[in-house]
Amino acid sequence: MIIHIYLDAISRKNGGSSSILDIANALINLGYKVKIFTFFGKLDKFIYKAEDFNHFNKVFFHNRKLLMKNKKSKLALIMSYFFTQEKPDIIIDNIHLDEVHNSKKKAKIKYILNHAGSKDAFENNFIKNYPLKYLDFIKSYDGSLFQSKNQLNELKGIIKINKSKLHHLYPSISVKQVNYYSDFQSPFNINKKLNICIIGSIQPRKGQAKLLDIIEKMNDYNDHVDFYLIGAIIDEKYFKSILNTIELRNITNLKILGHRKDYINYIQHSDLIMQLSESEGISRIIRESFYLKVPFITFDIIGSDEIFTNNINSFVVNEGDTNKITEILTDILNNKIDLNISKLNARRTFDEKFNHINYEKTLKKIILKNYPLSTPEK
Repeated sequence: MIIHIYLDAISRKNGGSSSILDIANALINLGYKVKIFTFFGKLDKFIYKAEDFNHFNKVFFHNRKLLMKNKKSKLALIMSYFFTQEKPDIIIDNIHLDEVHNSKKKAKIKYILNHAGSKDAFENNFIKNYPLKYLDFIKSYDGSLFQSKNQLNELKGIIKINKSKLHHLYPSISVKQVNYYSDFQSPFNINKKLNICIIGSIQPRKGQAKLLDIIEKMNDYNDHVDFYLIGAIIDEKYFKSILNTIELRNITNLKILGHRKDYINYIQHSDLIMQLSESEGISRIIRESFYLKVPFITFDIIGSDEIFTNNINSFVVNEGDTNKITEILTDILNNKIDLNISKLNARRTFDEKFNHINYEKTLKKIILKNYPLSTPEK
């Protein structure tokens, strides 16, 4: 029994690649024979060392330039080899390749989508260049793994598809990678009462520009709090507008760090993680933060809303209500809110929903129930 994992990069820079690596690790631990293929040839060497990649039978890389030069024929050739020589029983991916879909029908291979991210983000960003509409995209798979119960239920209400093809699987994390940073020193100014991180790719739907309004409203308290913006720049124009506003308003307590491989070290020493997204799935940042007992302050948005409980494991406000966020932060600074309770409850939430033992059990149950011939080797 062979399972192929197809992804764009061996990386944890985005939720899709990150969560599918967790699926690969779990399947290997369950005794399945797994091979990972990255079609764009990207390899994050740190991640490669941090993961248990010694378990993998093979990790294949395909040069992006060669693929893009003659994409259709090159991919068709690669697919022909995979299905005639490798003969996978199941394929799991988060990148739609027409060549894979066309080839798998002939080979009678089960094809599963790892649906990371919110439905809106998936539809508007991840498949906008594909010829298939979103619902047709979902239907083209034999099964889909959803990280969010709410998103799965939303989809069940609008799509005419065999409900047994849609599965809920709360994602987990790479505990090995998180624990790697346990002895690292704090990167923050110890004289500040609050250190808050905003982590995510810099683009409009992530909402980082709203942070500038929050900082301006907290003007009387800004000597006591530092904000750290961490994430790869996706939209240059949006990023430049943020820089211009920072200069215009003379904001001095916001540090822009870009993408950092040691972002987990920033999480573990943070007092809060701030999420200002318009749409968001159950990101790895949520899971890693809760594992490290760091609560969120966030908008109430579909996707991640089922994880956050206001005043229990995090602080949740109506979408776009930056005034309420400002009020909560000032209450924390004035000792009117005790963060320790939220920190303990954040870890409890992780243990209940995201721990790796439950994750592997659920994944095995889904695989065996829906693909009964796919028995692990051990």
